[in-house]
Amino acid sequence: MRFLCFLIFLLCPACSDSAIDLKGFEQITLERTGCYGFCPTYEVTIHADGLVVYKGFEHVGVLGERQGSAEPEGIAEFLSACEQLNFFELEAKYEYKLDEDGKPYTITDQPSRIMTLTVAGQSKQVEQYFGGPEGLRALADQIDAVAGTAAWTKKADE
Repeated sequence: MRFLCFLIFLLCPACSDSAIDLKGFEQITLERTGCYGFCPTYEVTIHADGLVVYKGFEHVGVLGERQGSAEPEGIAEFLSACEQLNFFELEAKYEYKLDEDGKPYTITDQPSRIMTLTVAGQSKQVEQYFGGPEGLRALADQIDAVAGTAAWTKKADE
């Protein structure tokens, strides 16, 4: 009987209220990469229990690892944004936009935002360098806000 219930759950994703269920959420990681200038380079992970783990690498106020906490409401908000973006259906990488003629173009010296979401043992990584769906860049900013990374990334002179 247990197996039958599990099978129905797997075969019927539309039966649940949400494609990304908070109960299955394990963690989300945001990595911001460097550029040719002074772009902040760090990684932050928000775990399901609210634990935030920050690792500062370059051009940030705090180098090394720090820990903090995230509120459940904030986690629920960015999971809702992930659902609206259909995060698990996104391309693995966004490197260019299309011009009015449909031809791809890009720019150089941009930092990338690499987001990895893990829900119910399934992980999806999306790297955004340039382009991508509306709302993807905002999701990265939302992860930062929920994690409170500004406390570690801002330099004293900013």
